[in-house]
Amino acid sequence: MEGDLVDQIEEELKATLSEVSDVPQFAQYLAHPLVMRDDKLALIREAFAGRSKVLQNALALLVRNGREAYIDLMVDEFYAVRSEREQQQRVRVVTARELSAADRAKLRERLETALGKDVRMEERIDPGVIGGIRVELDGKVLDGTVRARLSDLRSSLER
Repeated sequence: MEGDLVDQIEEELKATLSEVSDVPQFAQYLAHPLVMRDDKLALIREAFAGRSKVLQNALALLVRNGREAYIDLMVDEFYAVRSEREQQQRVRVVTARELSAADRAKLRERLETALGKDVRMEERIDPGVIGGIRVELDGKVLDGTVRARLSDLRSSLER
């Protein structure tokens, strides 16, 4: 039961962060110092009415403490605490196209072997990658994309 709630909250946090990021005016409104706290709370209640009370209360707490500009940090901290508690490593994988199920499984297996932990992969598609893969974890980037290789080649030719 608790695991189901944590999964639900994670999905809601992802969706909330995505929605806030997609509408820059929303974040600007929440962060604006001249907007009254009650108006911000009303906006959150209305915008996220379908979300769990846990998420609504967390967002309201941010607003009441003047930390509404830090929704993204709250989400990052949630991921960090959950990963530590469940002894998992969160990894963002960026590719030019969606990975096949076989490639996804092979990549997950290699990452788990290298890291010695269960891996939770968050996949993102970026056509600008051209080809290859970029893996981001714990603030580090392992960039094996064609774009990175071309950039390295360009740098070495300019020397």
